[in-house]
Amino acid sequence: MKNTLSQLRSYKKQLILGPLCKLIEAVLELTMPLIMARMIDNRAQGMSLIIRYSLIMLAVAAVGLGFALVCQYYASRASQGFGTKLRAALMQKISSLSPAQVQSFGASSLTNRLTSDVNQLQTAVAMMIRLASRAPFLCIGASIMAMSIDLPLSVILIVLIPLFILVLYLILSRSLPLFTKLQGGLDRLALLVGENLSGVRVIRAFNNAPRQRESFTKSNGELYSTYTLAGRLSALMNPATALIMNGAICAVLWFGGFSVKDGRLTTGEVIAYINYLTQIMLQMIIVSNLMVLFSKAYAGGKRVEAVLQTQPDICSPAKPEPIGKNKNAPAIEFENVSFAYRAGANALEGINFALQGGEALGIIGGTGSGKSTLLSLVDRLYDASEGTVKIWGTDVRRCDLTQLRSQMAIVEQEPSLLSGSIRSNLQYGNSAASDTELIEALKLAQAWEFVEKLPKGLDSSIERGGRNLSGGQRQRLAIARAIAAKRPILMLDDASSALDYATDSKLKAALNTLDCTTVIVAQRVKSVYSAQSIVCLENGRIAGMGTHEELFDTCREYREICDSQGVGRGGKLV
Repeated sequence: MKNTLSQLRSYKKQLILGPLCKLIEAVLELTMPLIMARMIDNRAQGMSLIIRYSLIMLAVAAVGLGFALVCQYYASRASQGFGTKLRAALMQKISSLSPAQVQSFGASSLTNRLTSDVNQLQTAVAMMIRLASRAPFLCIGASIMAMSIDLPLSVILIVLIPLFILVLYLILSRSLPLFTKLQGGLDRLALLVGENLSGVRVIRAFNNAPRQRESFTKSNGELYSTYTLAGRLSALMNPATALIMNGAICAVLWFGGFSVKDGRLTTGEVIAYINYLTQIMLQMIIVSNLMVLFSKAYAGGKRVEAVLQTQPDICSPAKPEPIGKNKNAPAIEFENVSFAYRAGANALEGINFALQGGEALGIIGGTGSGKSTLLSLVDRLYDASEGTVKIWGTDVRRCDLTQLRSQMAIVEQEPSLLSGSIRSNLQYGNSAASDTELIEALKLAQAWEFVEKLPKGLDSSIERGGRNLSGGQRQRLAIARAIAAKRPILMLDDASSALDYATDSKLKAALNTLDCTTVIVAQRVKSVYSAQSIVCLENGRIAGMGTHEELFDTCREYREICDSQGVGRGGKLV
């Protein structure tokens, strides 16, 4: 997990000093049973000796507490900082992935990796600093101290430790695969919940709530079964180790009693030996819990590492070429472009056209003809399988992605509005836009008529995804956002499908006044017929290209679309 653990580089100081403080505390803790043993064995000397030893123990405990607090501070700084950096690195990586790569992981899985898995790793780092060095050191140190008190009695330890390791192995070897399985189950459950929440209207419309509940209950039940089995295995850890250690204490009391009777050991030494044995028991329980915790973190860490190791299949070249070096080049140009999704059949094939700056291009065709795919190649959401896509004369694959995407504003059929105010959404592409510019953009998008009626106007709140707005209102706000961005190229992907004919007509007239290159993907002929050029797509190929009049006379596919919508020459209804 090289990429994951690299986020700890900034916390070398905490990773060194934190465990060191814990080791010092552990050394001080190891001296306590010896002090107590001397106090018990010399108790006949009077109360003054007991008070003196008590004060010594109090001082040792206070110093140990100080070192423990320093370690806790370092552990908190390192773990919280590590989690923050790791989430930032994950988010940056996810943002750089192409849509195909995001889909391969799944949105719900990426969300869980960014939250649940990182939290587990963050907790593991804190425990590593606080306990990972202290617990083994105390186990070893207490064992050595116990042996120094009475070596023959330490045969109990020689039997105890291998038995504990065996129990630890048996439990962890069965529980570790379950923790990995749990993360996958959480991903599936999150996906199911997300689908139910986003598709609640469809589910209710088709009266399929019982089926969805049944599907959820099944997934939830599988997750419950896995959790239960993992929990039962993990729950065996503490009682199993406690049973072993308590049995060892009983053996020490039995054999130690005979040693005291024979005069080989003092009462204080037996009590000190039991204290060391108790320390070993407690630390072994901590070690067992740490192993469970680190097993969960390891399972989550592999999932996080899988994302961090993924190289974006679409990225900026090492030496990008400037956009617009050829002033006379077309704004957008496709040269024999073909494209296929994941080695399937071509979604686009042999696409050739050029759109000059300041002109409008209409793209029309049946469902699945490749209209939206064509736009995705312009801003490099995907790369062409064959051929070249150029913007202002430069191959998009040779452009810096940030500079490339700063040249265009896109409005999708299902626009994505962010939670916040109308103003914050409109300023998303141009944070410096004034209220006057925003209002002008709203007027051009035919949205000002409903925004000005809202009680707070531009400051009216928008819920996530624009759920408190109608489909037409969301589309018009998205168009206004694109206009306010003032980009050289404006691409509308069936962005007026939810608008009535009258509003669509006003919008089309307003767009004609903009000083930019416009690409309009539409199902309606009325939305594209006035464009300088229209591309008619059929099954991923260009069936015809030209003005409305030219296509009406020469392109059968375009003529069929016009006839189905009752549109004749000149864009008039017939």
